[in-house]
Amino acid sequence: MTHLKTDINTSFILPNGFDLGGVTTWSVELAERLALAGRQTTLVRHVDRYVSSDISPPDVRLLECSHPIHPNYWRLFKKDIDAYVQSYAQALPSIIIPNYSFGSYAACACLARTSADVIRVIGMAHTDHSDYYGWLVRFESIIHKFIAVSQEIAAHLAVLLPHRQGDIVVRPCGVAVGGKLSRPYSLSSQPLKLIYAGRLSERQKRVSDLVKLSVMLSKSGVDFELQIYGSGRDQSYLADLIRSLKKNVRQRIRLMGQVAPREMTSFYRSSDIFVLVSEYEGTSVSMLESMAQGCVPVVSDVSGTAAVIAQGKNGFTFPVGDIRGMEEKIVCLDQQRIRLEQLGRNANQTIRNFYSYEDYVPWFSDILDEVWQQRPRPWQEQQFSFYFPVRQFMTETAYTLASKPGLRWLHRLVAPIKEIIR
Repeated sequence: MTHLKTDINTSFILPNGFDLGGVTTWSVELAERLALAGRQTTLVRHVDRYVSSDISPPDVRLLECSHPIHPNYWRLFKKDIDAYVQSYAQALPSIIIPNYSFGSYAACACLARTSADVIRVIGMAHTDHSDYYGWLVRFESIIHKFIAVSQEIAAHLAVLLPHRQGDIVVRPCGVAVGGKLSRPYSLSSQPLKLIYAGRLSERQKRVSDLVKLSVMLSKSGVDFELQIYGSGRDQSYLADLIRSLKKNVRQRIRLMGQVAPREMTSFYRSSDIFVLVSEYEGTSVSMLESMAQGCVPVVSDVSGTAAVIAQGKNGFTFPVGDIRGMEEKIVCLDQQRIRLEQLGRNANQTIRNFYSYEDYVPWFSDILDEVWQQRPRPWQEQQFSFYFPVRQFMTETAYTLASKPGLRWLHRLVAPIKEIIR
């Protein structure tokens, strides 16, 4: 079957529904921009009990996967994978981008067993974490192209898949930049405005460190406001931590909840500093988006930051968990508002020069055309009957228990448990 370039459907799987995570915002924005360029695009939305919003662009087809089991649940049966297959099959013929989760990749593998001629798969290496590498390695035989969002991820993936090095390309996700930056920065007589946007989760995002940072800034006498956008498993845990603070700190932090990704542009533009305390990332999309709107990034030094942030010129990075170092730098920026503005404008220029969608969309379109012309990659292995990764089960069980009222003290055991598992 021959298809013209413009009638090749490109499908993005959204395992967490329309959350405020970077993968979701990238998928939705890119799908819309590809549609505006004349390509058929589809968003396959899984249900998510933490997210109820619908932000599907009008020119993009939306498919709903209403199966209640998350595709990265620690235990999946054949019936779960079959439910995903039923939803994904509606998008064929298509280039499918599973994004993340075992279940999404497994469903694509099942489709590649029966319909290999009308499916192509792009493996997005979004995050520098063993889970992502595990999915990409496990299903590499059906993946036509790997896109790593940082050089560190690409190097690791090349070690794991030496025979596929020629199929690995490196490019951070594109972001919207807009016209010439026109925005205010807080005056020295005004509170310093900090912002965080993303999943509210202790695993990876370490959201409790946002509370620690707030306490330290308050003790240092910084007049600040911290707005936290997003939702997730640990949102109630975070809310409890904030409620337990003294009033003078508590009143400086606002949980803003889930908002549509496109609304974040104005929120970033009215903020001074973007904070990220994650344990691991790929190249953080929210960091790039905030920098595009002139925020100064003060972030943990994880995958992708070294290539984007020139220390002291357009932002600052710190070792994971170094909240004291982050606090000290924010104190300096609070006292040097002229420098704060200059760094913010430098951050905007960095994104404008290297990470704008204006360059990213044509590049990604070429990748799509290249992938569709490649030979089919049928799945040769047996069908799935049961999925139960012990390591993931232990991790997910620990975090799930720790999110429950009365058991949140378990978060204090995360670090020593990780050392034991290693």
